[in-house]
Amino acid sequence: MAPSIPYRTESAITAGKALSVFGATIALLAVTVGVLLWVRKRGWLQRWSMMAGGGSKPGRNAPRVLGQARLGQSSHAYVVEVDGSRFVVVESSRHVSLHALPEGNAAPGEGHE
Repeated sequence: MAPSIPYRTESAITAGKALSVFGATIALLAVTVGVLLWVRKRGWLQRWSMMAGGGSKPGRNAPRVLGQARLGQSSHAYVVEVDGSRFVVVESSRHVSLHALPEGNAAPGEGHE
């Protein structure tokens, strides 16, 4: 008859080990967040950031969304200004189309008679 297999009687991970791993993880996350905030403050993340910060000036060619409207369940229209020129962008689930608006000082709601 073969001898029985001895089973472990103690926990594989003690509470102290688990707490130290948890503490180290929190410390590393805090250091990472601190470094990212510091790097962001220095402006090194600006080229990768989609949020161009509230205090920064938009570049000359930076597009500005002047207005938007929902046309249907999956269609939207946007009026965008780029370098002084205005465009209408119509987006749907199937395609996107771009139309240049004529130059002029028409107020919103004007332009068609």
